[in-house]
Amino acid sequence: MKATIFAINIASKRGWHWLWLEIDSMAVFSCFSNPGFLPPLRLRNSWLHCKDLISNMRFVITHTYREGNLVVDTMANKGLNSSGFVWWDLPPCIQKQLLLDSWGVPSFRFH
Repeated sequence: MKATIFAINIASKRGWHWLWLEIDSMAVFSCFSNPGFLPPLRLRNSWLHCKDLISNMRFVITHTYREGNLVVDTMANKGLNSSGFVWWDLPPCIQKQLLLDSWGVPSFRFH
């Protein structure tokens, strides 16, 4: 939840008016899908500010299982191995995957 709120704040500060978040947390997705949702008190101010920000954006949030989206999975793994905050416009580790995804090329995993 905090990462999603953080991302929305960054998007707003960068002046983005269109934002599509694709997340792998069904819990966070459900919070955004429920207009009456109120988080715990420690997140409430951030949450209400976030809701205000997205009311001024063309905002879409979708849920995709992490295993079903190679780009999301790669980014999540990158985040797990990161010692701090890093911001890229387009991370080098996903450029090829993102291009293939935009062309509709399926990705497969073999274990």
